[in-house]
Amino acid sequence: MSDTGYGDFEFERRFWVRDLPRELLDASPALIVQSYFLADAGFAIRVRVQATTVTGLVLTPETDELALLDAYADRMDLCAITVKGPMNEGTRYEAEREIDVSVGMEMVRRGGARVAKTRHSVWLGEDGWVVDTFAGGNAPLVVAEVERGGPVTDLSIPSFCVTEVTSDARFSNDALGLWQSECFLRGGATCTSCHQDPHVPDVDKNAQLVPRNNALCTKCHQDLGTRLTAHTRHRAESAGSSCVECHMPKTVISIKSTMRDHTISLPAPENSVAFGIPNACTECHADKPPSWAVGVLKSWWPAGRRARLVDRAETFTAARERRPEALERLVAIAADPGQGPLIQANAVGYLANYPDGRAIAALLTAAKAGHPVIRSAAIAGLGQQAAAESAGAIRTAVLAALSDPRRAVRMSAIGSLVNRGGGPLGSGDMARFQWVGREFAARAHLHEDDPSVQRELGLIELLTGRFDAAANALQISLELEPDRPSLKFLLAQARLGQRRTDEARALLRQVLPADPYYNLAQERLKQLATPR
Repeated sequence: MSDTGYGDFEFERRFWVRDLPRELLDASPALIVQSYFLADAGFAIRVRVQATTVTGLVLTPETDELALLDAYADRMDLCAITVKGPMNEGTRYEAEREIDVSVGMEMVRRGGARVAKTRHSVWLGEDGWVVDTFAGGNAPLVVAEVERGGPVTDLSIPSFCVTEVTSDARFSNDALGLWQSECFLRGGATCTSCHQDPHVPDVDKNAQLVPRNNALCTKCHQDLGTRLTAHTRHRAESAGSSCVECHMPKTVISIKSTMRDHTISLPAPENSVAFGIPNACTECHADKPPSWAVGVLKSWWPAGRRARLVDRAETFTAARERRPEALERLVAIAADPGQGPLIQANAVGYLANYPDGRAIAALLTAAKAGHPVIRSAAIAGLGQQAAAESAGAIRTAVLAALSDPRRAVRMSAIGSLVNRGGGPLGSGDMARFQWVGREFAARAHLHEDDPSVQRELGLIELLTGRFDAAANALQISLELEPDRPSLKFLLAQARLGQRRTDEARALLRQVLPADPYYNLAQERLKQLATPR
């Protein structure tokens, strides 16, 4: 569970399903059996055990959950205990921790209401969906669910989804900004805190959202509402006393419009002077330079909260240039829950560029963070670290992330494992690698124009012994990027697996001396030339 109070939220939408195309179902779905120790008014405590893959299982209304658990006890390889809060506009608090499988199975046997289902994973468009088919008293119910790291907007809903069973969530593209705001992090504000009428989506035509309506803000900030002009230093009727004009200026540029900044932050003209970042003061006082605004705000609030915004901008600018002085500041931001998960994750992402023990220690800590966006960035960053003295700890963290409950983290884990290499995997780790590999493959098939994605897919398939699939992905990558190092060697390995030796030999001869696999290619050519 996160210590911050906001790090354990999931964003999802669920639909009842009818006439699901059979080709979308996995031949070997996951089997889930779970028990609820509390389920009241949306609050729940759940223990779930899972077999990563099962074959030939048909669930019916007569299927008994406990009998199913006993029958597949030796196949159960994952278990977690989860605490949930009520669903609110597509958002729900959920904290999860993995526990010992044998303990979890006993808890499911002894717990309350039990649910059994098979879970199929499929990529449709840009989203990963899971389709659950239920057993016992819930059969023949089928539910499809899509989950993202943030509010589920712009969703392409498949035709087999006939009725939505989550609350009617209408999130805007400004959600990323909102998640960084103090209004969300400390006050729990959501989109509908202000956008209360979903039937008026055009904010410029919504009378409730006009800039002069400070009531949307002062319903929470009542003390500021009672001393408005003392706080704003502007006349009550002026734009300077409008909450949104100062804290949500129209500085976010999209394709069709200029939108208000939903970080709901403070004007920081210091960042305009140093980095060209817009600020609310000179958006209104367009005849004044940002340096003028710096002086005014320093006289009004000499020890203002702008310092944190300035520090962030300075740190991230230095980090983009990989300057050494940014390292300690990145570590501090990554460890500070008061920054918010997106800012922390940004710092974690930059730490990947620093081959330093302090950066590695911070990445290992972030890999256990409560929020999945931080964990995902950390696991991806660990995949770029090459320090031999930390190789064991890094490998342990990345392997553990293969079992993360969030798909984004699992995708980072398999990418890091492929990039880092290392020794052979144990049977349990290999099973998880194969499971996540199938998830990666489902997504990669939608990106056959991306040579990097196809190369990673080819490596994953090669490592799992699926040589035909590996050769297909690597061939696509080579056609898109024929001069990329390593591709010809890797494709040769896949061709050898297919027993297409002549093609493999031809590819190995094309590996250039500058290729990191050149020496291995020469050794393999010698082996192929030796009579067996």
